Amino acid sequence: MKLIKLLPVLLMMPFFGWSATTKAKAALTIHYTKTNVSCFGQANGKIEISVFGGKMPYAIQWENGETSTSLENLKSGTYKVQVVDQHGTMVEETITVEMPSPLTLTYNSKQEYIVEGLNGSMDVALSGGTPWDNNNSPFYFVRLNGQANFPDPHALDDGEYKLTVEDARGCTMTVPVKIDFEEANTNPFSVEKEVQPGVITITLYKPAQISLMAAQ
Repeated sequence: MKLIKLLPVLLMMPFFGWSATTKAKAALTIHYTKTNVSCFGQANGKIEISVFGGKMPYAIQWENGETSTSLENLKSGTYKVQVVDQHGTMVEETITVEMPSPLTLTYNSKQEYIVEGLNGSMDVALSGGTPWDNNNSPFYFVRLNGQANFPDPHALDDGEYKLTVEDARGCTMTVPVKIDFEEANTNPFSVEKEVQPGVITITLYKPAQISLMAAQ
């Protein structure tokens, strides 16, 4: 009977609808920034990661066993990191730290005698590293014996020099250069040559004196 009495009441109750809004969770992602190795053979690379989405807390695991959000003092190479959120969702990221090619310096020193005295020169070819960019024209800073603006490199005395090249990241390379003049030949010598009447041209490549004598 109680049920019968309540039934009209239940039938008279207005109908209410229920609605629920479910917010979609952002996917678990890894963002990273990296600093490449500055000079060939060094270990100063760096990686920093940031984790977004999923459900905190996050478990971070690098392939080398580290669990922090950053790695420092890195050599060039590939580094793999894995992140797992509270729900067990896992994402991975592989990051490559790069390194410039080695600086390469080749030179050709020349020694020659001129009428006014000794004159040495040096031709230098550079490659590798990270050259400075001047309107798409790469260049390097070159120093001779520590002087950035060395006088004419084609008017050098004999002796030993230190040739240093520096690139845009401060990487340097120094090589010793020696310009060694040969001693002039001070011993007199003679050359006999039968020539036809006309003009005779004689070229001297070292300081010297010459005398011509007609054969009898």
